[in-house]
Amino acid sequence: MKKWQPDLPHWLRLSLEMWFVYLLLFPVYMDTAGYTPPIPFLAVVIAGIIVISFFIRNTKKLKYSLLSIPIVITAALLGGFHISMAIFLSFTLFWRVRAHLTGDQEGTEIKVLFLSLFTGVFYYLLFQSAPYHWLILIFLSIQFFGSLLVIAFNNTLKAATNGEQKRRQMRWTVKMLLGVGGMGLLVALFTPIITAAILFITRTFIYAVGWLMSPLLFLFTGIEGEDIVMEEGEDEGDEEAPLLFEELGNVDVDSTFIGSITFYWIVAGILFLLAFIYLIRKKTSRPVRSKDESFEEEAIRLEVEHSNWNWLKKRVTPKHDVRRSFLKLETAMAKKGLARSFPQTAEEWLLELPIEEEEKERIYSTYERVRYGEEEVSSTEHKAFKQTVSTVIKRIKRHKEDELSK
Repeated sequence: MKKWQPDLPHWLRLSLEMWFVYLLLFPVYMDTAGYTPPIPFLAVVIAGIIVISFFIRNTKKLKYSLLSIPIVITAALLGGFHISMAIFLSFTLFWRVRAHLTGDQEGTEIKVLFLSLFTGVFYYLLFQSAPYHWLILIFLSIQFFGSLLVIAFNNTLKAATNGEQKRRQMRWTVKMLLGVGGMGLLVALFTPIITAAILFITRTFIYAVGWLMSPLLFLFTGIEGEDIVMEEGEDEGDEEAPLLFEELGNVDVDSTFIGSITFYWIVAGILFLLAFIYLIRKKTSRPVRSKDESFEEEAIRLEVEHSNWNWLKKRVTPKHDVRRSFLKLETAMAKKGLARSFPQTAEEWLLELPIEEEEKERIYSTYERVRYGEEEVSSTEHKAFKQTVSTVIKRIKRHKEDELSK
């Protein structure tokens, strides 16, 4: 893993968050251009990220890094923003940049996407009389496809260990997005036909249900109710009831938001997003192993599947747990800039880690016995190995956070 790869997911997630801020400012500019000035906004965001990240990485203390906020406010004022807008942008940038530099923000792209969808739908319903309210749909489309690309890219970097795997997964993602885009274009071109087909299927289903329920309704119509004597004054609402039902009957459902094609596009987009995230996670969540390791595990798995010996399963399971724990250690260290390079052996890589010698010896000896030897690992040794890996990951993470906060 190259040096820039651990930091790239943070900046991709930050770009999605800034696009959400761009959507959030729609009510401020909806009476003029309908959108925030793009070039000044982009310039202020880029300048703010550079300035704030420089202060945070070099000052190491919060009170000194706060000095970057007046600089960003000045840049926003020079870009033509109002003083209130400049203050809002500067504090938002400082909050998000510091959050990405001092902690792991994995998964925030999903939260930002759903926030964007809810905010966009709320704005679209609330500001239907605004002259440029249709721009909200464009903002949501950009946020939607941008989130898909970021999710796919981040999962590819996290799951793949060599260039060929990254290229193969990225090609799969691009093909899927192009296929969805092509289907969306066809649906947009043939919207009237598709709408008529959906309405026909819906009406047919309703008629079929009504026809199947008709015997039951016929039985209910045969039941005669008791004669009820109406008291005086109870018929005063008889004149209001027909008026109420008449008003409800005059409502044109097709002219409302639920009856519009936009509503169905939004629902379909949310369902597609959930399906896409599921496929990406399922494809990239499998641990990456070498050919020898994969062959060995496949042989063990087949032997266990075709055997009824429970003791064999208990004997081979700890080996897999040791390998998974070691892979977890490699992944965690890569996120903190301590990735294992391609020609390095496990022993050489462990010698470079800033951990105690006893921990290095315990991790390497256990992993070597499982990976290269024929010896078995007892439950006590396996528990100690797993505890050591967890302790090392927590200590390195805390050490990196302390370095950034100084």
